[in-house]
Amino acid sequence: MSRQYFSAVRICLSGIISLATIVGSAEVQAKATEPVEAIAKTTSIKFVGPDKNLLIFSIEHANIYNEKFAVEVRGEDDQVLYSHLYTAKNFSRKLYLLKPDESVVVSIYIRSKNTWVRETFEINPVAEYNDGLIVKRD
Repeated sequence: MSRQYFSAVRICLSGIISLATIVGSAEVQAKATEPVEAIAKTTSIKFVGPDKNLLIFSIEHANIYNEKFAVEVRGEDDQVLYSHLYTAKNFSRKLYLLKPDESVVVSIYIRSKNTWVRETFEINPVAEYNDGLIVKRD
């Protein structure tokens, strides 16, 4: 994967919360005393769609424990592309990532003290399709 691509992504993410990826797999880690389903139901990370040179994601998180949490974006090599702490009770944001020229894998995390949720997306640019990419969810 190109280092130039990740450099461009970091610049984009620092100005506005940006990210994209299009293959998703959800993974949830919770306190032993908390049911995993409760954590999974309070958080949603979805691919919205492409817009010109950007891929748009929607992140919603009901901060039921009213504690600080981080939104984190990581590349294929587990390289941190974006990370920021929030305290909002009902968090809702759109994230934007530049469309890649080659296939990439991106993971989006919502992390708090004792819990985390991860969605992983794989983006495969393909010229034959309408929007020029294939989005998969792991």
